[in-house]
Amino acid sequence: MKELLKNTTRKYASGYWRLCAKFPVSREYNAYSDQLIRGSGAVEGNYRVACRAKFMLIL
Repeated sequence: MKELLKNTTRKYASGYWRLCAKFPVSREYNAYSDQLIRGSGAVEGNYRVACRAKFMLIL
């Protein structure tokens, strides 16, 4: 289950990277791309932090 969730969040983030790469280069689209990329990366980052915190509680 842990590996499945890890892979899913990684695919989610990389999917948004690919989507944003298709946007035209302009000031407006760059703002949207930045927000999407930061948000998708935050999902994976939050999951990693939660796993670390859970591990520390076990110790």
